[in-house]
Amino acid sequence: MNSIQPDRPDNEYALAFTLIEDDLAEEAVPIARKLAAARPDDANSQLLLGIAEFKTGDTSGAKRDLQRCLSIDHHSADAHYYSALMARQEGNIDAAGAELEEAVRTNPENAPAQAELGTLYLQTGNLEHARAVLEQAVKLAPAVSQYHYHLGLVYARLGLQEPARMEMETYNRLRQAEDEEKKSRSSASQPSTTAPQP
Repeated sequence: MNSIQPDRPDNEYALAFTLIEDDLAEEAVPIARKLAAARPDDANSQLLLGIAEFKTGDTSGAKRDLQRCLSIDHHSADAHYYSALMARQEGNIDAAGAELEEAVRTNPENAPAQAELGTLYLQTGNLEHARAVLEQAVKLAPAVSQYHYHLGLVYARLGLQEPARMEMETYNRLRQAEDEEKKSRSSASQPSTTAPQP
């Protein structure tokens, strides 16, 4: 049986990635920092650190490391995506749009980038473009409730009432399932408050 060896770079990468996915980015940062320092020419190591820093609110560190990633691999769709999220947070809609368009151009299968670009188009009133990219996001990731919600809004604003209704029904159904899943995970992780029976 293979055991995880934290000192090995691949295992450190997997551990940091898993921590980020589990919303434990604070714990991932020191691991990702060590990995990025050990592999300064590896775009994925720089990307991982940038994502961890972004998720902990360290935008200056995230910007620096995402730029390092892009200087090594300017086709990193994820680096463009996270750069767009930061630009959007800062209110720089033009920069966010450019980064999202590059992320989608680089990787058309990136559903989060498609959806974020669609919501940006929705926000700026570019409804036909919003429709196209949100339809693609829903096609790529049909189980994500928010994608259906935003597509439903686009359809409603375009006067397409039946497709809007169908998307909102899908959104409500998926959202309910997501809420039940969260409750289930939450209750499963809570310690039992009842005393064991003798």
